[in-house]
Amino acid sequence: MTITSDILLKMLVLGLLCTSVAAQTSAEDHFDAGVALVNKGEISEAVARFDQAIAIDPYFLEVYFARSEARTVLEDLPGAIGDLDRVIELERTSGRAYYRRAHLKDRLIASDLASGKLAEKDEIKRRRKEVLSDLNSAIAYGNTNKETYLFRGDYYLEHFDNRTAAIDDLSKAIQYDPFDRDLLMKRAAILQEDGELEEAAKDLQNVVSQFDSVVSQGKSNGNGLEPIRARSVEALHELLKVYEANGQPDKIRPVLVRLLELEPTAELYMGLARHDLIHGNIEDALNAYTKAIGMTDARDRSLGRIYADRAIVYMLLELRSEAEADVAKAKQIDPKLKKFDVKKEAESVSKRRRFKPKRADVRNSEQN
Repeated sequence: MTITSDILLKMLVLGLLCTSVAAQTSAEDHFDAGVALVNKGEISEAVARFDQAIAIDPYFLEVYFARSEARTVLEDLPGAIGDLDRVIELERTSGRAYYRRAHLKDRLIASDLASGKLAEKDEIKRRRKEVLSDLNSAIAYGNTNKETYLFRGDYYLEHFDNRTAAIDDLSKAIQYDPFDRDLLMKRAAILQEDGELEEAAKDLQNVVSQFDSVVSQGKSNGNGLEPIRARSVEALHELLKVYEANGQPDKIRPVLVRLLELEPTAELYMGLARHDLIHGNIEDALNAYTKAIGMTDARDRSLGRIYADRAIVYMLLELRSEAEADVAKAKQIDPKLKKFDVKKEAESVSKRRRFKPKRADVRNSEQN
């Protein structure tokens, strides 16, 4: 009797185990089928399959993640968030779930603001604090990567005006990808606004150095190089602002020269000429003005100002006939320069110049 009962008990336990395995397998089958439907773009049908998987195994975490993604595609944000709520109930330390939920909550806030469902400032603030709390939990539970730190850093900056925390998170994001030019530019912009000009300059110089490295090693060409070149140009323009704000004229000229190598424009040649007029070689200023004139449309009224500025250079070099010729052209192009007095302007510039101009034979220089 005892032996028979023991055998029956073992058969019952074995039967339950087989049933459980079969159910689990069935849940996995529904999950796999749902994923296949998602890949084919049949999202509603996929959700139905995920529902079946969960009905069989309500502890199957990956199904909740998958259904949340599918519901997001269907714009069912509350349902997508609800699936992640369930994941967190089942596994409180799921950093991935907290990170994903933070994104969805932020997206729902934006949707509710756009539709007018959300307008109360205190409620907006409360819900954004929930997003930040989820991001903190995501990081605390190991979801530490560039994307999470970038998201939280942007959130600190945009919604809580916590610039210190934003810089700290951006710095951590950069540690994961030191060659991310967008991150470096973003951090540089915040540092500039905060007056941390030297630190901003380091990030901007890093962006330019990356471009130079790619070019020197021949790693990219054609269209593949263009985004890197564009970022480098943007970084150089920002460097100009940094050095101007920091009163570092000696660092400005190399940046202008580098910019001219990448995108030669009349405006940049004007910038170089004006810099050299005060801080550099007067003959270099003359050459830069001449190039700016050559690149400017004859119908552009700004050409008059360039001729007037070059006239000042000629006066400083004691080349009066050339100066008078440029003044005449300037006044002809731009009537607003009718009262322009090149002699007074030259005297004013001479007082501001760091170096005394030297008389040079530049009569044979290319002129327009």
